Parts: sequence; structure tokens; C-alpha cells
Amino acid sequence: MTATRMALPGALLLALGLQLAACQRAPDALVGDWAVDAEGLAELPEIRALPAPQQRQAVALARKMMGDASLRLGSDGRYRRTLAGRQDTGRWRSQPASGQQFTLELTPDSGAAERWTLHLRSPGRATLTDATGRALVLRRRP
Repeated sequence: MTATRMALPGALLLALGLQLAACQRAPDALVGDWAVDAEGLAELPEIRALPAPQQRQAVALARKMMGDASLRLGSDGRYRRTLAGRQDTGRWRSQPASGQQFTLELTPDSGAAERWTLHLRSPGRATLTDATGRALVLRRRP
């Protein structure tokens, strides 16, 4: 077998390994501390479809319910989530879906994995959508 024929499978395996490693690394754009942006909810199509008084009520209710909600995505693949005064931790990973959209999988230390879609809307802003289509607007904390 020639050296070229022997090198080709090795190069393919190396390329595949690098591709897999890239998929498992945490994208820098996702790593960090995120908080629910109650005012940002007004940008969601389902909120914009409401009459103005109901839009204000929805944002006020979200601010009250989600006041302390946060999500920390660590570069080590660990997460910490706070919602309604309760905190859970676990592992997270992401896969690019398309453009600035990612599939985000959160696996609590005690529980089943959850899948979310995270769409980076602008620097420091994102929309997080669950499997039922319910969405939250997040902003990166400084």
C-alpha cells in the first residue's frame, strides 16, 4: 500500500475526531451568566399579537414570576439554573442547529435531560424555547 493510501484513512479519522471535539466544546457565545429579560418578552410574536394593555400585563407578570430566574452555562460543561427561588445544577451541551441557533441540552444531576432551542438574537441577547414552543428572552449578565 502506498504512503498516500495509508495517510488518507488517518487524515479522515483525524478530521472526524476534530469535528466531534468541536461539537462537544461549549461555544463561547453561549458560555456565561444569563438572566430572563422580562421587558424583552414584549418582542415575542405571541406577546406582540396581544392588545397593548394585555402586553403590559404579560410583561409585568413575567417580571414578577421570573424576577430571579437565571442560567449559568460554564465552559466546563456544567450549568446552574435558578427559577422561583429553586436552584438545580447539571451538565449541558449544545449543537449548532442553523446560523445563530443551537440545540441546548440540560441534564440535571438528578433527572432526565431537557432539550431547548437557543437563538442568539444580538450580542448578549437570546431566545430560549422549550419543546412546546414556550419562549423566554434572555440577556447576558455583565
